[in-house]
Amino acid sequence: MSLPTTPQSLIRSSRCLEREGYAITHGWGAAQSTGQTYDIWARFYRPDCGWQDPLLLETADGQAYEPRVAMGADGNGIAIWYQQSAGHLGTWSARYRPRHGWSSPELLRHDDSFDDVLPSVEIDAHGNALAIWLQTTGYVYTARYDHAQAAWQPANWISAASSPIGYHSSLSFDADGNAMAIWYQGDGSHSHVWTRRFQ
Repeated sequence: MSLPTTPQSLIRSSRCLEREGYAITHGWGAAQSTGQTYDIWARFYRPDCGWQDPLLLETADGQAYEPRVAMGADGNGIAIWYQQSAGHLGTWSARYRPRHGWSSPELLRHDDSFDDVLPSVEIDAHGNALAIWLQTTGYVYTARYDHAQAAWQPANWISAASSPIGYHSSLSFDADGNAMAIWYQGDGSHSHVWTRRFQ
């Protein structure tokens, strides 16, 4: 099955380049067999042989949205998205390893009462990663991927208040693996920019 490329079916995509010119791109498009079911696809680029075949990263029944991808200098990559399950949207991830390919999807967090939205992910120089996303309660959540343990640590909220919802979160690492998260969040009357540092 080929990756949809029409404007109607390829809705949103993300691409990240690493130092040697390798790239992972992925997007969500309508599955051709079941109408408006949205899935996460990935495609890997090598400068010596071009684009590889597209690959479906997940096969769950729920709608999947807003994929984001980060790639380290060693060629390892992490994709993150949110997907519907049991009536609400949870945060999912898959990992890419050179010569091994993509892992099975892993649920980072799911709430039975609220939705996770607007995920983002970054990788530091040591292969560790941080993911950040928003919950419709107003909380901003993060989870850390530990490269040495090859595992995600439990998600925690980092926002200062729970209402109303935060917006447009972003992450960035320095060369030592310290990270800064930033987002804006309202207090009912005004919106304010918040930040939090990870060491």
